[in-house]
Amino acid sequence: MADNRAGNVMLTASEAFGWKTRKKTSPLQGFGMAFARYKNLGAYCAVFMEIKVERDTGRLKVRRVQADVNCGEVVPPDGIQNQVEGAIIQSLSW
Repeated sequence: MADNRAGNVMLTASEAFGWKTRKKTSPLQGFGMAFARYKNLGAYCAVFMEIKVERDTGRLKVRRVQADVNCGEVVPPDGIQNQVEGAIIQSLSW
């Protein structure tokens, strides 16, 4: 990526998730990645996720999520964690 901040959040989240070594164990299992830049250069976020569909109910089961965020200096950092976790939960409800 030409944008180092973008590349760094994607790489950090990818490595923490284990993207290169992920293994599909079921046809009802899937992996995905999303990236967003908030207000152009304000914050960068990459999210990796593993899901599985329950055959009997059709419901999605989130097996694991890994996110990395670069938003500069933050006080307090708990606010960013809460925002990212809330956004992940909200996006799953859509």
